Amino acid sequence: GLAEGVAEGDVVITATFEGLSDTADLDVTAVEPEPTPQPFPPFYILPTPTPTPIPVVVESVEVAPVETAIEVGESQQFTAEATYSDDSVDDVTALATWASSNTTVATVAAGLADGVAEGDVVITATFDGMSDTADLEVTGPLAVESIVLSPEGDTVEPGDTIQFTAQATLSDGSTADVSGEAAWESSNSGVATVFAGLVIGVEEGTAEITATFGGVTGGPVTVTVIGVPPVVESIELTFESDSIGAGDIVQFTATATYPDGTTVEITGEANWSSSDPDVATIVAGLATGESAGTAVITATVDGVQSDPITLTIIAPPVALQWWAILAIVLGLLAIGLILFLLLRRGGGEQPAEAA
Repeated sequence: GLAEGVAEGDVVITATFEGLSDTADLDVTAVEPEPTPQPFPPFYILPTPTPTPIPVVVESVEVAPVETAIEVGESQQFTAEATYSDDSVDDVTALATWASSNTTVATVAAGLADGVAEGDVVITATFDGMSDTADLEVTGPLAVESIVLSPEGDTVEPGDTIQFTAQATLSDGSTADVSGEAAWESSNSGVATVFAGLVIGVEEGTAEITATFGGVTGGPVTVTVIGVPPVVESIELTFESDSIGAGDIVQFTATATYPDGTTVEITGEANWSSSDPDVATIVAGLATGESAGTAVITATVDGVQSDPITLTIIAPPVALQWWAILAIVLGLLAIGLILFLLLRRGGGEQPAEAA
């Protein structure tokens, strides 16, 4: 039942089975070859289109800070930021054109505004056709109403220092520490010098310290420079007695001698010591006998110790008990009675001998 075309023409195909048959017509045609594809000529190649760039433009400029205030002579730096159509942001402070609404009050260049006189101005920054503004207030400097120095006064030795401070009260009621800005002065730099509030003692004497700021002077406060205390050369102890009974007291006196030959009593300032507090104690030069024995007494000042003094404590006499006294009295009475009886007996025998 599979027919294959061999050449062009018409044929009848017959099928027979058990004496029965049937036919079919088959038309065989020639196969035309497929045409060979031809490439397009070069002039048919279309060029790739180049996309047209979308220009990025400045959409806004923002100046900061929006509002601020400075004093005359002070400066304020403003900044300008540009926002582009692609949402990018760039600092254009140095590229923008800056302007002040009143250059007699404040000038501005590259965003830096300088206060010239009291008043209000509008600062404008322009970049690529876009601009923004900020308000600037220029105020006059606050006046100094008073200056207080502390401490109110002090005492130092030569070579020592003390720090003073200057507190200024301003016209708006506020206070400020102007110790570093004030002009300090000492009335006697030979006694004490001062710089930025730091006073240095030079030699014995007094000096007045002042501080001036904003045309106002604080003080004066008095600084006293005291001489260095002389060094004790020796200590001598004097006393009424170096021997007392237990329970008795004796006063010691300490006298210091200095290198220049001067002497000063230092009994109250000296540090007193007893070698045996069980025998004798001493406070502020007053020694008290506690029990029989000896104790060494010394006095010390500024590391200098006196010569030691030996204090002897004598034991008190033994007190008789009442029963001992009674025995003695009874003994004496007994002796007296015996003598009385003996004398009486002797007087009774004389008349008998005479008869």
